[in-house]
Amino acid sequence: MRKLTDLEKGVRAYEMQEIRNLMARYEYYHTAKMHKETKLLFAQHTPGVYIDNSSLGRYDGLEGVERFFVQFHELLDGDKKGSLCIHELTTEIIEIAGDGKTAKGLWSSPGLETRVSNVTGELEAYWVWGKYYVDFVKEDEEWKFWHFYITDHIQCDYHTSWTEKDEVKGEVLNDPRIPKADGPSRYPDTVYSRTHVEQLVPPVPAPYDTFEE
Repeated sequence: MRKLTDLEKGVRAYEMQEIRNLMARYEYYHTAKMHKETKLLFAQHTPGVYIDNSSLGRYDGLEGVERFFVQFHELLDGDKKGSLCIHELTTEIIEIAGDGKTAKGLWSSPGLETRVSNVTGELEAYWVWGKYYVDFVKEDEEWKFWHFYITDHIQCDYHTSWTEKDEVKGEVLNDPRIPKADGPSRYPDTVYSRTHVEQLVPPVPAPYDTFEE
């Protein structure tokens, strides 16, 4: 990439703050169970939108975003009493394309959830840590989510260490009512296990000129 002028650096810093605000807005909406508002953070008329979750698979288009962020999370919420979902954002890396049309970002996300067991009907507390890896696209002069990856790092109930079982994800992910994915995840097998060998997945965003690279 060519060296940026001081003016371009200032514009780039502003754009990066807009991307941070978009991710933070997502996190606050997610905690407040504002799932329909979350859907509006995605590009509305740019082709190729999808959400990819390492535990559940890839959901294509705005209809897939609806199934994952609205239908699936409303299933998790139940009547919302006692339900809680907090996924913080840390250790960010943001790279904006040289042409200014797209951007890439990576965040670590320590979090916790309270879910209703679909077996016992009781509230369950979980540690849920992972990463967000996002491709952003400029749509109508506004940054939007384009490709949204969620990779799980650990999922375990509050009373169980992540080293006590090969994999601890909780009963809710076995619920047959979970909307069906359109395809497999690009980054499966990211959840910790006693035989897991840690790798740099998803990749760290690097400087680039155009998304087509």
